[in-house]
This record gives sequence, structure tokens and C-alpha cells, in this order.
Amino acid sequence: MSGIHWNTADYLQILTPNDLRFIDGRIKTHGSGSPEGVLTAVLGSEYTDTATGSLYLKTSGSGNTGWSLIAVGSSTSVLPGTIIAHVSSSQSGYLLCDGTEVSRSTYSSLFGVMPNASATVTIALGSPCVVTWTSNVLTTGSQVQFSSTGVLPSGITADLPYFVGVVTPGSTFRLYGSLADAMSSNSPLDASGTPSGTITATTYFYGNGDGSTTFNLPNLQGLVPRGIGQTSGFTNNPTIGIGELTEDQFQAHIFQVSRYGVVGANSTASIALGGGNYQSTTQELTGFFADTILETGSNGTPRIGPETRGKSLGVYFLIKT
Repeated sequence: MSGIHWNTADYLQILTPNDLRFIDGRIKTHGSGSPEGVLTAVLGSEYTDTATGSLYLKTSGSGNTGWSLIAVGSSTSVLPGTIIAHVSSSQSGYLLCDGTEVSRSTYSSLFGVMPNASATVTIALGSPCVVTWTSNVLTTGSQVQFSSTGVLPSGITADLPYFVGVVTPGSTFRLYGSLADAMSSNSPLDASGTPSGTITATTYFYGNGDGSTTFNLPNLQGLVPRGIGQTSGFTNNPTIGIGELTEDQFQAHIFQVSRYGVVGANSTASIALGGGNYQSTTQELTGFFADTILETGSNGTPRIGPETRGKSLGVYFLIKT
């Protein structure tokens, strides 16, 4: 055997032109590109990407996945998964954040950092079926796929991604065949039959792709990124989940209107918008309606349209591969 060999009662190393192998099975090796999805090794193994100088450590699993980037080489200044705004949709080493399905093997470094979760779940049969995933962090529009040690319910296909809707946070949700159906709670899926075994659900928070060979890029077209977690110190402190899609909203409020020419004290009423009941402070103003939005002070002509938004400028969002 070529190379240099050490052999003692307790310790053995084999140094070849390509790697250093320890008696416990760990290796220290190198190559061009990420080892994720390519190099099979045991926990604790090390790998250097000669193209970038980056160092990887095998932190989980026993196959060719579970490699973690622990040190970035001098030629790699941006970590995989970093999202930037740019004036061009095409940049070397980046992909457009447009929700496209891309190969897990081709973009193994990026796939290795995409957030995901899996757990044992139960599926209540019926029309519609209801999935229980304890302590899940899924939100409406998330994707999920299923596998079983036995037989899945009829109507549920193994490793086929479904969309999540009607979510009870940390508990249950329904399944839908499309994102549009999930967002509008339309046509939830059914499940029947005699399932068996342990059912596992897996989600990639920005999209499962085809469930086996591809994954989805984040889709930021027409959207504004928002920090994950819960705000604090404000009047309203919402919580934003990983990959959560949120519709535009108008804050619920009440305003006072007056109807002139009606006999009665003041003839004023409070009208609730965005939720709540009609409330009259003096007398019911039957026949009241508003058909004109007026300018107030120096604020200019009111701008109306199909969404509530602030000022914006269109740019491309790109993700590092």
C-alpha cells in the first residue's frame, strides 16, 4: 500500500495521496466542491473544499449527507443561503429567488442549509383528513410530504409534497393540492383506508420540490422579506414563522361619521372596519353610505388600489448557492 503508515497498539493512521484515515473510521480528505450528498463518511470526518478553501465537518448521519460548513475559505466570502438584493437577475454563484425547483445534488451546499423539520404524525381519516403534528411550526402555504413504515392512508402518496392550510399552530392542519387552495381553504383533501405503521412528515420551509431530487428556492417576487420571530415593545406584536406567507392587511379600526339634515342630537355613529359590529352612539343612521374618498389637508389625492403598501422600488433578490 502506498503512503506512510503508523501502527501502535491503540492508534493507526493511514496517509495516502488523498486522505488520512483513523482507526475509528474517521477520514480527513479533500476535493473540489461541497461534500454534501457526495462523500460518505462517519461522524467527525473532515473535508476541505480545494476550490474555495472551506472546511466541512461531518456532524450527522452515516451516509453522504450531514456535512456542516464550519470555516469559510478566503475565496468564499458569502455563505450558501445568503440572500442579497441586486439590479441584475443573473450573477455567478447565485440563483434568482423565484420559487423555482432546483436539483438537490447540483446545489448540494445550498440544499444543506435549507431549513427543514420532520416528526412522527397521525392522520385522522375523513373528508377532509386532518393531520396532527405536535409542536409543529408550519404555516398556511407550507409544504409537507409523508412516509410510513407500513401503509399510508388512501389518498396520500408517499413523498409527494402537499400544501398546508387551516393551521392550528403547534397542532393540526389540513392538506391541499395547490398553494392557491391552501391560501383560500378551498377543496381540502380526503383520506381513507386502513393505514398501518409509523407515519413521518417532512417539510422544507421554502418548498419540498418533487420530494426526492429537487427543492424550491425562496420566492420573493413581489414580496418584502420579514424577520422570523416575534416583535416586542409594540402595541401589536405578531409572530412570523419560517417561510410564512402573509397577505396584505388593513388594520381593524372604527371611525365616526355624521349624517347631515337628520333630526336628532348630532346624528353621529361609529362604523367598524376590518371586523367588529356596527355601533350607533346616538341613533341608527339608516341609509348611510360612503362613496367618495376625500383629500385631507396637504396629504394629496388619496391613492387607492388592490393592496395596502408603502413606497417601494423593484429589485432582484438572489440567493447564494
